[in-house]
Amino acid sequence: MPKTLRTSEKILFVLNFFGDFLEDEKNPLGLFSSSYRSVFSFTPNKKTRNHFQQALSRLTGGGLVERQGSAGQTFLRLTSAGRNKLIRSFPNLNRRPARAWDGHWRLVSFDVAEPYRKIRNLLREILKDFGFARLQESLYLCPFSIESELKSYLNGTKLDRFVKIFRTEKTGEDKEIAAKLWNLEEINDKYQKVLRDFEVNGNKALLRERFLEVVSNDPYLPLDLLPDDWVGSYVEKKALS
Repeated sequence: MPKTLRTSEKILFVLNFFGDFLEDEKNPLGLFSSSYRSVFSFTPNKKTRNHFQQALSRLTGGGLVERQGSAGQTFLRLTSAGRNKLIRSFPNLNRRPARAWDGHWRLVSFDVAEPYRKIRNLLREILKDFGFARLQESLYLCPFSIESELKSYLNGTKLDRFVKIFRTEKTGEDKEIAAKLWNLEEINDKYQKVLRDFEVNGNKALLRERFLEVVSNDPYLPLDLLPDDWVGSYVEKKALS
């Protein structure tokens, strides 16, 4: 199921993709700066603004976002800890941008008895974070060159004894496999809707907000495995320009 961004995650995404932005300051008219609208894409009411400020306080208090002054203004900036937190929550961003495929699938199988169900569930989460999708019950597939990294991680967590890793060649139906396992048609449809709506309303802030919602679920598969009509990279270029 696609993940919907929480306010704190949205702030981290905005800073990661669009860089520092000017923090809103209170003013007698109760107006909000364009920096705030770059996060929410609309002029928020008091309740929404309070929610935003609470989320921002948690992020700055946790060292994930910092305030920096320049020319009498205060800017919000993503820290390295904030970037690491974002990658842990959305490991797909580590594969951005999509690259060419080396032509090999990585296939992982594991055999964990029912009494060790927690270990089985943990393995599934680990494989998902590494970019795998489930092919069958205990069989996972991905096109990324991560064998060494995965083996090292599994060795460190003592889970390697449950897992076997294989490398296979192209099948001739690789795009079809990728489209099915990673729901690429659904993701591409969402990218296309974001683009169509932007072409109608021209609202750049809304484009950015909706782009972030889609890109948070983008697996960033190699270019060779994406649909011919894939518009994700084009929408990203529009949002970042």
